[in-house]
Parts: sequence; structure tokens; C-alpha cells
Amino acid sequence: MKSAELRLTLERWLDSGEHELSLTVDSARMSVQRRGGGVLCCAMLNAAWRGDDASLEAALRLCGPSLGRFAGALALDPQDQCLCLLLRLLSDDSGAIIRALESLANQRDVWQSMLTQSSVVAARRLDRPTLRGRPYV
Repeated sequence: MKSAELRLTLERWLDSGEHELSLTVDSARMSVQRRGGGVLCCAMLNAAWRGDDASLEAALRLCGPSLGRFAGALALDPQDQCLCLLLRLLSDDSGAIIRALESLANQRDVWQSMLTQSSVVAARRLDRPTLRGRPYV
């Protein structure tokens, strides 16, 4: 979706009073929801999350560094059981929302590549033969 189209879509949604706006940005799902005087922006992560312990461990290791660099926080969508990035704004200014969505899209791209790498490394660790609980090299 082009930036001008996004702005128009977002402004129409803000005027409509609807609770949620679903978007596709760079072939990935995003949403904007009205929440108590502001909005909640959400970017779904669709790579590397298999719902297993190794994937969750990889994601949790990245949370601290991610929050230090980006504004979006990692969460688990209770309905879809998908990882997502959330960013809450206390404003319903279309420019601020667009900047937040762009930031989340960039953050999502970084997360997806890092999660893919981390889950591959974790899977390799699980596949190694062990001797008395230690990796056998």
C-alpha cells in the first residue's frame, strides 16, 4: 500500500468510528485499534514461530535488545496464537499512526530475520548428539 493510500485509508477509518482497521503492509498483516483515548498498532510476525519452546526461547532472548532500539513490544495474540509487535499511541493523529506503522514494519522485518536465524541455531543445538547431558562434539 502506498503512503498516500495509507493516509487516506487511515483518515477514513478515523472518521468512521469503527473499532479496528486491518491492513496488509509488505505482504504482512497489521492492524490499528481504538484504545482508551488513543490507538494500538499491531504488526503480526509470521516467520519462525512454531509454538514450541525453542521458538519462544529465541523470541524472549531478543525482547530486551529490541525494546532498547525500537518502541514496539513483543506480545502473543491470544486469538491467533501468533507473535506480534505492539505500539500504543495516546493520539489519533494520522501522521503519528503512519510513523508508528512504518516503525513497526521495519521492526517486524528485523524480528523475522532474527527469529529465523535463532530458531535454526536452536534446532541445530537440539539435533546434536549428547553425552551425559552435554553436547558431544
